Amino acid sequence: MQSVTVVVPTRNRLDRLREAVASARRQDGVSVEIIVIDDASEDGTHQWLSHEGQAPGFRSHRFPTPCERSRARNHGLHLASGEFVMFLDDDDAL
Repeated sequence: MQSVTVVVPTRNRLDRLREAVASARRQDGVSVEIIVIDDASEDGTHQWLSHEGQAPGFRSHRFPTPCERSRARNHGLHLASGEFVMFLDDDDAL
């Protein structure tokens, strides 16, 4: 089975992030690793990610100060372990 890493950068969009992550988890036929990069959110995202981090195939990283999406995407790419990598915005769904 092929493995895909889904990198999701986010900042203060927890309500939308939950749906983006749920949509990535619903994929069939591939092994999915989800990496969420939190760009210093202040809306409870960090707490939610701490809880979600217990799920298999899910990782997150939090920047303590805002760094913008390009740095967040690059950091997620650096952490990825899948054969393929895709970027998913926090307000999109697969």
